[in-house]
Amino acid sequence: MKFSEKLVQLRKQNKLSQEQLADMLDVSRQAVSKWESGTTYPEMDKLLTMCKLFKCSLDELTNDEITTTDFGEKKKSNFIIDTLDMIAKTFEMFKTMKAKQAISCVLSMLLLYFILLVLAIPINKIIDLGNEVIYFFGPARSFFSVVWAFLIKGAYLVVAIVIFIYIFKVRYLDRFEYVPKPIKANDKKEDTEEVNVKDVRLEEKELEPQVIYYREDKPNNFFKVFSTLAMIFIKALVILILIPFILGFLALFAALIVDIILMFKGVIYIGIFLGIIFGIILDYIILELGYDFLFNHKIALKRIFIMFIAGLAGFGIAIGTSIYEISTTKYIAKAPVSTSDTTTHTVKMTDGLLFDTYGSYIYDDKILYEADESLTDEVQIIIHHNADFTSNDVVSIGSQYKELDHYTIRAWETNSNSLQKIWTDFIIDDLKHHQIHDYDRLYWAEVTIKTSQANINKLKDNLKKYYTMEEERYANQNLEIELENSQNRYDYLEEEYNALVEEKEELNDSLNETTSNYNACKQEVIDYEEKIEEYKSKISDLIEE
Repeated sequence: MKFSEKLVQLRKQNKLSQEQLADMLDVSRQAVSKWESGTTYPEMDKLLTMCKLFKCSLDELTNDEITTTDFGEKKKSNFIIDTLDMIAKTFEMFKTMKAKQAISCVLSMLLLYFILLVLAIPINKIIDLGNEVIYFFGPARSFFSVVWAFLIKGAYLVVAIVIFIYIFKVRYLDRFEYVPKPIKANDKKEDTEEVNVKDVRLEEKELEPQVIYYREDKPNNFFKVFSTLAMIFIKALVILILIPFILGFLALFAALIVDIILMFKGVIYIGIFLGIIFGIILDYIILELGYDFLFNHKIALKRIFIMFIAGLAGFGIAIGTSIYEISTTKYIAKAPVSTSDTTTHTVKMTDGLLFDTYGSYIYDDKILYEADESLTDEVQIIIHHNADFTSNDVVSIGSQYKELDHYTIRAWETNSNSLQKIWTDFIIDDLKHHQIHDYDRLYWAEVTIKTSQANINKLKDNLKKYYTMEEERYANQNLEIELENSQNRYDYLEEEYNALVEEKEELNDSLNETTSNYNACKQEVIDYEEKIEEYKSKISDLIEE
C-alpha cells in the first residue's frame, strides 16, 4: 500500500478532515491534498509528527510492503502504565511550557476545580432528601445514612475527577507532543516539499535524541479571555511588587554616590560599600526576572543563578565586614568640643529669691552651686555653653506666691543650620577616626550659681518651698476638680432619683385606678350572679306551676 493511500485511510480512521490535519501539521490544506494524491512527499518533521498523531512507526507509515493501517490496535491498554505515562507527560509538558502558558494552564484548571465545587452543592441536597427517607428505617437509619452519603459523594467524586482529567487531557495534554529532531544531513541540502522515500529511511537512523514542543491550537474563547484577564492581573501584581525594588535600586545608587564622596573625604567603611554594591546586584536580578516575565523574554537561568549566588556571598561578606567595622567604632559620651563660651548674669539677692531651669537646654536640668563669701547682696549666674549652637538668658517670671521672687534660667537653640554644621564640622571628622560623640550635648548648657553659703542655703530652701507650694496647689486643684465632679455626679443621681419617684407616683395612681376598676367589675359580677339566681328561682316556680 502506498504512503498516499495509507495517509487517506489513517486520516479517515481518526475522523479528521484535510483542513484539520493541515492545522495539526502546520501546513496548508493543499499540501495535504498533494500528499494524498501522491504528487508530493512530506518533509521529515511532518512524517514524524504524523507518526505521533497516528500512533505508528516511521517504517509502518512509509514502507509500501505494509498493507494494513490498524496500527493503534497493536498495543493493549494498561491502566497503571497509562497513568504513569500521563503523569510523566504532564511533568514534561510543564517543564517545556513558557511561564505564560503554565500560569494560564494552572489558572484554567483552578477555575474548573471551583466550578466542580459549586456543582457539588446540589449533592448535599440530594443527601438530605435521602436522609429524610432513611429516617423511617428505624434503628438502622444511621448506618444507611452513612452508606447513602458515601455512595452519592463517591459517585460525584469519581465523575468530577473524570471530568477534570478529561478536560485537562483534551485541553492541554493532547496538544503536547514528543517530536524527534532529525539531524541535517549534508548542510548544503535544501528543505523542500518533495523528499525521496529512500532518503527518509536513511535519515531515520540518524535521529538526534527527542526534543519536546508544545503545539498551539486555536484556544477556546472562554479560556482565552479568562487567561488574558488572569495574566493582566498577575502582571499588574508583579509591577506593584517591583515598584519598591525600583525605588530601592535608585536609593542604592544614591547611597553609592554618597559613599564614594565620603571615601574621597577619608570616611572609609568597606563593609557598607560592598553591601551597597552587592545589594544593587541582587536588586538587579529581581528586576530582570520581573522584566523577563512582563515582556515574555527568555530567562537566562544560568547567568542569573551565578549572579544570585555571587550576590548572596558578597552580601554576606559585606555584613560581616560591616559588623566588624561598626564594633571597632568608639562611642564617646560627651560633646565633640567643650562648652567653652561663658555668659554671666547678676541678680540682687532677696529673701524669696529662687531659680529654676524648666523647658531649657540645661544639662540634666541641674544647677551647680559655688560658695563665694564676698557675694552677700547679689547672685552671679554663670552659664557655660557653645555660642555656635545656643544662647541664654535669666528672666524674672514673677510668682503667684508673694513671698517668692521667681527667676528662670533659659538656654535655646539659635543656629538654624546647626545640623549641617554638626555634619560638616564634627560627624565626618569623627567617622574618619571611627568614633562617634554625643552631638546632642552641643546644645546643652551648664549653670553655676555663685554667692555666699548663706544665700545658697536660702536659695535651696526657697526652691523646696516653691515645689511644696506647687504640690499643694496642684493637690487643691485636683481636690476641687474631684469635688466638682462629685457634685455633678450627685446632681445627676438626684435628678434620676426624682424622676424615679415621679414614675413611682404615676404607677401608684395607675395601680389605684386599676384596683378601683377591678372592684367595680367584681361588684358587677356579683350583681349578675344575684340576678342569675333570681332568674333560676323564677324559672323553678314556673316549672312547678
